Amino acid sequence: MFNILQRYLFKKLLLSFIGITILCIGIFIITTLFDNLDDFLRAEDTSLFTFILYFLYDIPFTFQYIYPISVMFSLVYVIGKLNEQNELITMYNTGISIYKLIFPFIIFIFILSSIFSVFNKEIFFESHRKSREAKQVIKKRFNRSKTRIRKNVTTFGSGKKVYFIKRYIPLLQLMDYVHILYLDEKFIFKKLVSARRIQYNTNLNIWEGTNLVIRKWHGDKEKVTKKNYMKLNLQETPAFFKTHERNKEYMSAGECKQLAEKLKTTGGNWQKYMTSFYFKISTPFITFIIIFLSIPIAVIAKRMNLIFSLGIVLFTVFTFLCFNWVGESLGNSGILPPIMAGFFGHSIFSAISYYLWRKFLF
Repeated sequence: MFNILQRYLFKKLLLSFIGITILCIGIFIITTLFDNLDDFLRAEDTSLFTFILYFLYDIPFTFQYIYPISVMFSLVYVIGKLNEQNELITMYNTGISIYKLIFPFIIFIFILSSIFSVFNKEIFFESHRKSREAKQVIKKRFNRSKTRIRKNVTTFGSGKKVYFIKRYIPLLQLMDYVHILYLDEKFIFKKLVSARRIQYNTNLNIWEGTNLVIRKWHGDKEKVTKKNYMKLNLQETPAFFKTHERNKEYMSAGECKQLAEKLKTTGGNWQKYMTSFYFKISTPFITFIIIFLSIPIAVIAKRMNLIFSLGIVLFTVFTFLCFNWVGESLGNSGILPPIMAGFFGHSIFSAISYYLWRKFLF
């Protein structure tokens, strides 16, 4: 399918990519270990397996940031070496363009980026949640006496529920002064459950409420029921309220979109979550853009030293991230539609990349 030169260059790029990725992951593990060394040393009765799980689960989430850098340095290093050893000139003399030479690597990165974009929740965010859960297990070993209380919690639950919780005590798995609002398919109020206290029964795996007032609406009619005790069929577990965050950095693309749709219907600030949705869809393809930016610069590097070339590439990536930040800010404020904001940096740098390819490689 591919000729000898294409296979030769692909092998060099792939080995460089794998090597740099392993190196970066190793640096990440060492840095994380030293950052959390105090916690780890104090958790004396924690099994080694828990520590291993913590690092293993967090590697995929970290990889999404390492991935573009690994590709960029692989291209610059390999093509720079080819320039230095005059191999690139020899390849040019065969009549094969740089585009055709690196085509297998481009296909490889495109497939990888597509997988990351479609399965970002399963690959990155689910594993990161498990990593945080493992870290909580480690912290519990030396922090049992401390109780972290969450106050004024407002969050969407499953089945179009909205929770308003004045106080949640994770250690006791207890909520005080709770209002659970149930919405129908059109996000219209259909039921409100208010409780003085709701606590999780670990033996029965169910929430139990006390001093409840239940209001149901049927058109203009309202039915009010009071109960001293009631078992509540809630899908959310105590871990949901303990670790559930509205920080979009830790939400998958699908979760951002679902929350944006709910907030849009209920009148909340939905733009930033919808913008985040498009950013998370487009983020894996940053690497694809970096390829088309790095290659012309690496080819031009035959007229300059490698260090200066790397400096230009790093500056280019930094500028790209700045444009992404501008696009995100414009999307969050509603100045740009979320889809345009999500692909703001991609659009600008795609045009720059096209210009560089036309000028130096065609």
